[in-house]
Amino acid sequence: MYIIKNAIQNIARNKGRNILMGIIIFAILLTSAISIIINITTDEIITDYKSRFGSEVYLNFDSERWVAEGKPQEGISMPTPKQYIAFSESEHLQRSVLTGYMLFTPDGFKFPDKGNGSANTGGGSSGNGGIITEASQDMLIAEDHVLESADFKNGIRRIIDGKEYREKNECIISKTVADLNGLTIGDIIKIKDITENSDESIALKITGIFEDYANPQDDEFAGMLGANKCDILTNFDTAVACKWFETAGQVNAIYFLKSPDHLEAFQKEISEKGLSKFYRAATDEITYNQIVGPVEGLSKVTNTFLVVVLVLGSIILILLSTLAIRERKYEIGVLRAMGMKKGKVAIGLMTEILVVTIICLVLGLGVGSFAAQPVANSLLEEQIKIAEEGSVLGGGSIILTPMTNNGTELETLSEIEVRLSGGAILQITLIALFLTIISSAAVIVYITRFEPMKILSERN
Repeated sequence: MYIIKNAIQNIARNKGRNILMGIIIFAILLTSAISIIINITTDEIITDYKSRFGSEVYLNFDSERWVAEGKPQEGISMPTPKQYIAFSESEHLQRSVLTGYMLFTPDGFKFPDKGNGSANTGGGSSGNGGIITEASQDMLIAEDHVLESADFKNGIRRIIDGKEYREKNECIISKTVADLNGLTIGDIIKIKDITENSDESIALKITGIFEDYANPQDDEFAGMLGANKCDILTNFDTAVACKWFETAGQVNAIYFLKSPDHLEAFQKEISEKGLSKFYRAATDEITYNQIVGPVEGLSKVTNTFLVVVLVLGSIILILLSTLAIRERKYEIGVLRAMGMKKGKVAIGLMTEILVVTIICLVLGLGVGSFAAQPVANSLLEEQIKIAEEGSVLGGGSIILTPMTNNGTELETLSEIEVRLSGGAILQITLIALFLTIISSAAVIVYITRFEPMKILSERN
């Protein structure tokens, strides 16, 4: 108790030296607090986005390999619907999102003609090798959990009557088709194969009617599929069960790995299942870099700044402690001559530094928690400018809007919200203890190396 009491009194006796020491420790802890608070937040963001983009996998055509092998036309085979489905059964996947697109002909009900505005009832001959003309073909989209798709989430489409389909051979139809045919919830419609010589058809029960609010002239996808894009939606299993799906259908697949580390194993597995060597499983690196690049740059800047501050600060503290020893030689010599053991003298001096450090720690945490946000905003803004300038100098520009797997817009990270977390407090506290040890190192070495008479004689 005497040691602690005397240490506290010594702080007041040596105000000048301790104030100078406190200013340096406070400056180090303040900058450390700001850097660590920003780093923890950026690390959480980076980890989150790495998990999302690293686990979300697409099958892309490897044009570089194709060119390198002399652009061989044979051997290039797009994945078939069956292959996409087979790939989704991999043990390396957490889940997969499969969307089917299939041409069909309406059987016994009117359908809006995308070509001239007249109604098409299907069943007419095309005079084109047994294939119904384009005006007689319509597109069915098959996807599970349709309300989670981009169009419904963004308000482009909305169910105005009934509900989403749940079971196989259920569907929802557009208001245009419902009004044209007088269809209501619970009615049955039939669609059939697009080939003239095929009588295969399937019956679909209507569970809902949706309104399409998109402007076809402003929608590139709408222009490809017709004025109403698609007027019948059903679940994926319903489309796959159709015999003509293999010839008249396509599949868009997005796979989600259990971990980004499974990418190589997943690539090997799907290659063994028949995927062409010119296709590869790839993550969305472009979108990831566009969104997270400035945040990663911010993290690197603050990490570098933290290391520089700790190194320079530690050197300054060691120099100050060494100089302080000269002023306190007599005090240390007297205490040792009075019989106080080396350990107790060292504890007393360390307690002085520890008390100063604790005061600086509290102030550093308080000021740092408020200062971290504006500093983060300023640094992030600078990183965004650097990224944009670098993109322009490299011959491009950041003009694409990042999209999620279901087509919804994903905002770039133009600002981050930092906060003082428990992890940050722990790390800053450990840095404070490190500074205490560094500051006490010179004193401890001096005390342990010399005897009392040697210390007193050096002072004289």
